[in-house]
Amino acid sequence: MTLIRSDSEEYSGIEGEYYLLMIALDEYEKGFMPLNNAVFDAKNITQVLASKYQFKSQNLFLLLNEEATKKDIYNTFLNLKNTLRNEDSLLIYFIGHGDFNYQLQEGYWIPYDGEPREISSYISFSELKKFIDSLDNGHVLLISDSSFANSLLNF
Repeated sequence: MTLIRSDSEEYSGIEGEYYLLMIALDEYEKGFMPLNNAVFDAKNITQVLASKYQFKSQNLFLLLNEEATKKDIYNTFLNLKNTLRNEDSLLIYFIGHGDFNYQLQEGYWIPYDGEPREISSYISFSELKKFIDSLDNGHVLLISDSSFANSLLNF
């Protein structure tokens, strides 16, 4: 993704819009240790992208704590799929707990309503890859600040 500061005279080469899907969890509904500063960091990053880079407020999708249920994340993915055009760019940023199933060799994001030791309540990296592959836009940058995020590199 090419980011050009709003005050720059430079041409980015991308004529589309910049979109952000920010998912950040300090709190979980069921049995996971709370995190410190995930939501604080997410809000600060979003503010920087909106004020210093070409991210318009209507293109910022923030799912924080109880807004980041598995259902809400999937619905936001579908909304983005139906919104993004070929020339648009998408930044997906996740800050929260992750997990890895060694039997399946699969990594996961844990949403707000995820249940401990119940991988069917998580978002698998395979599902995430399938969503990204289905997009019609040209540029996607994924940043995952979670345990086992390195297993995303296996795709």
